[in-house]
Amino acid sequence: MREQSTRLRIDANCLQVAKEVYNIKMGRRKRFTVVDSKQDREESPKKKTGPSCDTNAKKAKKKTMKEVYDGEPEMLDTLIFQEHVEYLWGVIPSTLLKCFEIFDSLWFNFCRLTSDRVNRIKSIVQKNSLLEKSYSLLPICKWNHWKLVVICNKGDNDIPFLMLLDSLHMGEPTRLENELKNFLKIAYEGKEMRAVADELKVIDLYVPKVPQQKGSTECGFMVLYFIFRFILAAPTSFGTNDYPSFLTADWFSREEYEKFREGLQGKRIHIDARSASTSKVVKRGPTMLRTVHGLQSNEHIPVKVNQMGQPLGGGQLLKQFLGTVARMGHKLPINCISWRVMPSSNKDDVWDIIQRKFDVPISLRDFVMKDLDQKWRSWKYDSRTKFFTPY
Repeated sequence: MREQSTRLRIDANCLQVAKEVYNIKMGRRKRFTVVDSKQDREESPKKKTGPSCDTNAKKAKKKTMKEVYDGEPEMLDTLIFQEHVEYLWGVIPSTLLKCFEIFDSLWFNFCRLTSDRVNRIKSIVQKNSLLEKSYSLLPICKWNHWKLVVICNKGDNDIPFLMLLDSLHMGEPTRLENELKNFLKIAYEGKEMRAVADELKVIDLYVPKVPQQKGSTECGFMVLYFIFRFILAAPTSFGTNDYPSFLTADWFSREEYEKFREGLQGKRIHIDARSASTSKVVKRGPTMLRTVHGLQSNEHIPVKVNQMGQPLGGGQLLKQFLGTVARMGHKLPINCISWRVMPSSNKDDVWDIIQRKFDVPISLRDFVMKDLDQKWRSWKYDSRTKFFTPY
């Protein structure tokens, strides 16, 4: 009994230390502090815990930013953000939420700061039955900025599709990619999905061009609106063939966002279940690219490559074309167990098809095969879901 009470005190101390470390790191913003309850938040000190700005240059810069962004809403802390999420989950019809689940907004950073992070992540995923629905939403606040990770789960041991919705692309959104994949790797291992965990390192993190914020502190409300609009518009299962689908720079207008923010702050959001069911976008069929397939033998689309070995000019069209190649059943049959056992002769054949339409350097072959791997897996899963009936 004494050992058990001692262990409980140690766990409580570890939790308190982790929260103090987190508050110190995030203390550069007075409004972003991890607290346990509303009472603690009210009693928390008003003084900044971050480094002081004692130089004239920093003071001048701070004053200028305050003048520019005067009148903006305060940046959401994790507690208020979570309250808004719970409110949205209460007003959105349950028929739309059956395909969605959401991580607590504090879990990503809390697990990152704890020494026993592996067991913590696995415990959270198992106890809350996460990564089991079609869409898993992971809100993250890091570097004083909110962003949303959408995990499209396709099924047992099928590779998920990862998207990062960021309202501030100028802040290099992909710099948390490695940390995110490590977090998800541990999470999938906790679900006993080791095949998915092992493949996460080669999965791309897609960053669609969603509407961007205008102020410096409204990223939290933007993420909440991303969540709201994505739930209303996302299909039952998200496919890679028509990516980015509705996720575009004109996904919604500034007026729509501001109306949502005012309604959320005043708890005045109402959704009619009937209108919500009809708001789902009609999913397009797979891209055919007949114009590319119809090119003459002497016509080629040039593809430029940057210093990182990634395609630039013509790269987006090449990726779309690879989606049509991945669906060529006579070249890439779906009865293969995995891409690794796909015959080399088949891969050479599709490489020849690609070179007939695109002027692709040989250095880009690994990139092409990696992209084909993901698209072929997605096509295999979609075909199995639509046409295969288990006994």
